[in-house]
Amino acid sequence: MRLAELTLERYGAFAERSLAIPSTAGLTVIYGPNEAGKSTCLAALSDFLFGIPERTPHASLFGYDGMRVGATLVDANGTELTLRRRRGRGRTLTDAAGAPLEDSTLTRLLGATTRDRFATLFGLNHETLRSGGSRLLTADGDIGRLVVEAGGGLRSLMARLDAIDDEADKLFSTRRSADRAFYQALDAFDAADREVKQHTVTRDGYEQSRKAADGANSKLTRARAEKQTVSADISALERLVRAVPHLLELDRLAVGLGDYDDLESLPANFGGQVDGAIANRDAAIAALEDGEVKGERLVQRLDALTVSKAFIEAEVRIRDLVEQAIHVRKARADRPNRLKEIETAEAGLATLRRMLHLGADADLTARLPSQAALDQVQKLATEAIERGGAIAAARERSADLADRLQTVNLRLEGAITAGHDKPAAFSAAQFAGLAAQAASADVVRRQAAQALARVAATIGALGFSNVEALADFVCPNAEAIRAEQAARTELETSLGSQVEQKVDAEKAAKAASETIQALESAGPVATDQALTEARRARAEAWSPLRDAYLDANIPSDAAVRRAGVDAYEHHRTDADDLADRRAAEAQHAANLVLARQQLANSTMEADGCSTLIADITQRLERRCMAFAQAFPEAAARFGQLDALLDFAERRTQAIDAAAAAGLLASEADRHASDLAPMIAVFRSAQQAMNMPSAKGQAFAVEIQALCAALARHETEHADYRRDLRDSEALTPTAKRAEQDLSDLSTAHLAWQQAWSAALGSLSLDADLAPESAGGLISEWAGARGTLRTIAQTSSRLVRMDEDEAALKAEILALSASLDLSLPEDLLAAADLIAARWQEQDAIRLQRAALAPDVDNAKSDCALLEKAEQDARGVLAELASSAGVSVDGEALRSIASRCASRAKLLETKTLVERSIADVSDGLDVAALREQWACRDLDALRGALVVSRERSTQLETEVEEAILAHKTAQDALDAYASESGVNRAIAERESAAARMQAAVERYVELTVARALITKAIDRVRSEQQDPLVSRAGELFAYTTRGEFAGIDTDIDDKGLPVVVGRRQSGAAVSVAAMSDGTRDQLFLAFRLASLENYAASTEPLPFVADDILVHFDDERGAATLDLLARFAETNQVLLFTHHKSVRDDARRLEEQGSATIVEIGRVG
Repeated sequence: MRLAELTLERYGAFAERSLAIPSTAGLTVIYGPNEAGKSTCLAALSDFLFGIPERTPHASLFGYDGMRVGATLVDANGTELTLRRRRGRGRTLTDAAGAPLEDSTLTRLLGATTRDRFATLFGLNHETLRSGGSRLLTADGDIGRLVVEAGGGLRSLMARLDAIDDEADKLFSTRRSADRAFYQALDAFDAADREVKQHTVTRDGYEQSRKAADGANSKLTRARAEKQTVSADISALERLVRAVPHLLELDRLAVGLGDYDDLESLPANFGGQVDGAIANRDAAIAALEDGEVKGERLVQRLDALTVSKAFIEAEVRIRDLVEQAIHVRKARADRPNRLKEIETAEAGLATLRRMLHLGADADLTARLPSQAALDQVQKLATEAIERGGAIAAARERSADLADRLQTVNLRLEGAITAGHDKPAAFSAAQFAGLAAQAASADVVRRQAAQALARVAATIGALGFSNVEALADFVCPNAEAIRAEQAARTELETSLGSQVEQKVDAEKAAKAASETIQALESAGPVATDQALTEARRARAEAWSPLRDAYLDANIPSDAAVRRAGVDAYEHHRTDADDLADRRAAEAQHAANLVLARQQLANSTMEADGCSTLIADITQRLERRCMAFAQAFPEAAARFGQLDALLDFAERRTQAIDAAAAAGLLASEADRHASDLAPMIAVFRSAQQAMNMPSAKGQAFAVEIQALCAALARHETEHADYRRDLRDSEALTPTAKRAEQDLSDLSTAHLAWQQAWSAALGSLSLDADLAPESAGGLISEWAGARGTLRTIAQTSSRLVRMDEDEAALKAEILALSASLDLSLPEDLLAAADLIAARWQEQDAIRLQRAALAPDVDNAKSDCALLEKAEQDARGVLAELASSAGVSVDGEALRSIASRCASRAKLLETKTLVERSIADVSDGLDVAALREQWACRDLDALRGALVVSRERSTQLETEVEEAILAHKTAQDALDAYASESGVNRAIAERESAAARMQAAVERYVELTVARALITKAIDRVRSEQQDPLVSRAGELFAYTTRGEFAGIDTDIDDKGLPVVVGRRQSGAAVSVAAMSDGTRDQLFLAFRLASLENYAASTEPLPFVADDILVHFDDERGAATLDLLARFAETNQVLLFTHHKSVRDDARRLEEQGSATIVEIGRVG
């Protein structure tokens, strides 16, 4: 797909912007200064393809309404498609006419490409270029995944190496560590061996251990019994120390209670009863006295209040009088306002009287006209005013239309004279694209000539006269040669590898033999086999001794018995020595086993390598002979496959270039034939416009001049047609304007007659102007309401006088019945009557409120008298029970003594309760028996001594328990045979684990060496085709400073990219400069785009200022690379650097690029 044109409407900072992209070359360099809209065009292209987002910064100036992005696209078949995109939620894609389309219209061109993928793969600016180069440092992103795949699985092998190293480190190392399996087994072997030696049993040792255990048990029993006795003594002493102070207090209280034996017959609370009765009697006497005083005061207040009966009976008349006085008072206050209101209304009528030429006292009510007469005069006045403006406007419009019609007719006469009244036979739009088509055809013609020249030079350099002779030469293609090279290289590599393996295997076998000789020269080794043989000999020596003992068939000869015992002891000692040495010589034994295994493996490997070497040599010779027989002429001309591969590639390129040059030549002829009819039409148009062709003038200039002349004629003809339409429209309009003016004049004459009649009905002058009549009518309309207001106000003043007379009559009547002397002013008299009535009413209310209080006071006094009598009776009963008189202090004295006795009894109860709490359940008699009247300090001293002894006994018991356990464990150890057997088993198991750890460590060491050698071979042979292509592009952009790209695995097992210089030195990405890293990322991106275009419709590659950090030489190389890439994929390079534009001019001259310049906004 190729972008031919991009159009912006109300997008970003542009009200309208169109960017046309010529089709003459694949690489288009779009040059413009800052703010010219380059970045905006990039964003607009993405929005056109994938939709305008709901929120976009490009709507900040013009808003979302009217935002449109249009584009013209050309697919691989040359089909042109013009579409537009608006902002919205659905069906935002339309065709050129505005008809909505589905997004599937673009899907067939975009395929599976999304907005993010388009921005990532097909859009590149200096920021993403820099960030992409930085991601190469960590092999991140798409390029990172490519590097991982290029590793061919080496990353998993690196992980396997790490796992091998971890496992080997956990097994064995020369540095001792408790975490390694070998040293764990060695520690377990030493511990088990010590335990076996400790379990040797003797009778003396057993008896000594038994006696020690019995003695320790007896000592522990005695210590525990004494500890129990001391604990009981401490408990009794602690109880006495707590209880003795309470016993002493109990004795003191018993002595105090003896002084109150004469009061035992009285209740315990007798003193409280007496005090309560005396208090109740005194309170009743005081309350009675207060009640009597309060009652007397209330009676005096009630008698002092007297009420006038006449005022109470006249309450209704007085309330009505107060209401009338309120109305009269308001009327008096309102009278001045009403008089002022009448005066103001009369002043408002003065203007009307003046206009009617009447005196100030003239009655206007009789002269008041009807409302219909006033409305008629008002209507005629309004019509006169409106018609005056309409007549003036009609006169002005009629004159204006006449002037415009005259002007248009004059222009029409001039156009007819100049010949602009007839349309041109041609239009400028017919020749708008002719210049570009002619330039494109010229470029194709020049490209075809250049391509043919280059093909001829290339074929001559290869030693052939023409392309047919080159094509007839029998030669394998490049793929077959590379396959042959790969096959031979694989065989040669395998041969070299087998030779190296054979040498390594022979060296390993020799080293293993020397190791075995060195280990065996030091004597027999304590291997598992030797230990098994020694144990078998020990069992054979023990068997006759055991049988003789069990069968009671012991030889009588002491020498025979001694010989049997010596043989058994000799074999037992040998077996034990071998077992002990096996632990000490575990490493020595493991080395011997390992050396023997290495010798066998190395011998087998060397024999296998010899067989493979012979087989690979024969296969390589047969392959070389078969290739030479298949292509004898090529094999004779090129002795090496590298030279033949170079020739085959150049031969294929030359044949392809010749075919492409032929296509270009055919394309040039087609362009020429397509342009011939249009050029003939162009010459006809020149003759029609009287514009002959000038010698030496450029064809594009002739087209521009003809288009300008046609455009001017089209403009003048359009003006003529517009003036003609205006003339046809203005003629009837002018006639209608004259008729309207005549109608208005006729209507004005009829109005004058009606106006004179209406003024006569109002007794006004006939020459009164309509403007003045309006004022008079307004005055009459206002006078109607004013006269109505004056009549209403006068009526209110009459009612005020009537209300004041009624108030006076009522006051005179009340003054006679109430016998009051009143002032002359009516309102003052009414206020005095109301005040006197309010005083009498207040006194009445006070008497009504006091009467219930007086009755309540009398009832309270009766109740208080009864309460006093009851209190005196209770006190007399208490004095009688004590045998004393009520009067005097005898009863109070007995009450005081009873209260003191009650306190002592309460204290005694508390002391007894305290004794019960601290006595641990013992009664007072038992406590006194334990106490035996001993001194309290002596008890405390004995408690301290007992506690100290208890602390000593706790220490002795703990020591006795520990000694007893130690002695018993020693004794139990003699009776346990399983411990010895377990220790022997653990010792044997530890020896086996040490041997297994050593064998596994040897296997891991050999495996690591083999994997490392395989990784080195894979790294040198395997590389992804995409990485290889990126390396070729990288070498091109760096002008040969780098020969290509390799992939590697770092020390952490992660895939990394390295650049390979011509010298073969590898340069990591971190060691590259920023510009070189950018060029490396660009090479990967272009290689990915080539791979994408090989399988689907190619999309335009858009780059924005990606050459910022390139030097001049590499920048020119990158431009050349983009031009080559643009032969199959459209490339749009935006830049604001003049150096890039100037450098691109050489490509434009070669027909490989096109430069489009855009200007800054506004």
